[in-house]
Amino acid sequence: MIDKPGVYDFEGVTHVWKGEGCDSWMKPVAIMQIEADNVTVRNFGFRDAMYGIRIYDGGAVRENIRLENVEGYACFQGLALPKNISGIHLEGVSYGVWSGK
Repeated sequence: MIDKPGVYDFEGVTHVWKGEGCDSWMKPVAIMQIEADNVTVRNFGFRDAMYGIRIYDGGAVRENIRLENVEGYACFQGLALPKNISGIHLEGVSYGVWSGK
């Protein structure tokens, strides 16, 4: 979970979901959840997660979120956005989504 503003560079490491997710539709879990404003995520990869990246609003407007060079494969949704979002920037982002493994 990212709950503080800043730049988060994951240096191209692919994160693999090891918990329940793809096989259990009862409790959707994101491999990364962003809960702050002014966040940049760079060079992030993921696979086998129920959700890839979830930007959580918690009732507030999320502002200035940047995703750069993000690639992933999710069981259901690659990117979950709130209704209250302002200033999202996507650059070099690709998601694959499939049902099951």
